[in-house]
Amino acid sequence: MGEKMLRYPHSSMNPTLWGPVMWQVLFSAAWHMKHPDRYRMLISELIPRLLPCHECRLNFRRHRPKVDRRTRVKCENAKTSLQAIRWLYHLKGEVIASTGADRRPHLSFQNLHQRMKISNEEALDDLVVANLMVFVALEAHAMDRDDDFYAMCDCLAILLPFTPHSPMPLLLQGAHEGDVCTFALHCLNQVRSCRGMKPQTLKWFEQM
Repeated sequence: MGEKMLRYPHSSMNPTLWGPVMWQVLFSAAWHMKHPDRYRMLISELIPRLLPCHECRLNFRRHRPKVDRRTRVKCENAKTSLQAIRWLYHLKGEVIASTGADRRPHLSFQNLHQRMKISNEEALDDLVVANLMVFVALEAHAMDRDDDFYAMCDCLAILLPFTPHSPMPLLLQGAHEGDVCTFALHCLNQVRSCRGMKPQTLKWFEQM
């Protein structure tokens, strides 16, 4: 099935704004692998539909069969953290090779794995994740994929390592009703409030 028509023209978000955080989120979810079923749902169903960039969604689908062959495991069949991380590593390699998005030397898988071992207990920055989710919500709303967005929120609340005092897990699993952009912005501004920061607006994101 092809891409759904967007409600609003030019809704795709610049990948340089959200891409690095998205990779961080996906690798972190793969490393901790708290709930394999939720992880597989996130990577094989939700991410291909919700990446906030039309070209990125197409690239994911285009690279997926090649990565499956290289790693000898489909992303939806990954059963261990190592399998999941290896699959993401090769996917990122394909993205870099096809887009030239990152000119830095590509980290070897062994070095990546060692780096992740060292930072095993490192929690994600909830403010950075909350900003990412606003970008995703804007695109999800434009494509009429609100249900997918809320399913992604549920997955991330369970999969990601936040600090013990972070409000993000409860916020992500909050009342899933109404406009996803308003919901995502509410989550962001709750996190900002906890840090003594002023609220952000959707207009700020839409102008990026």
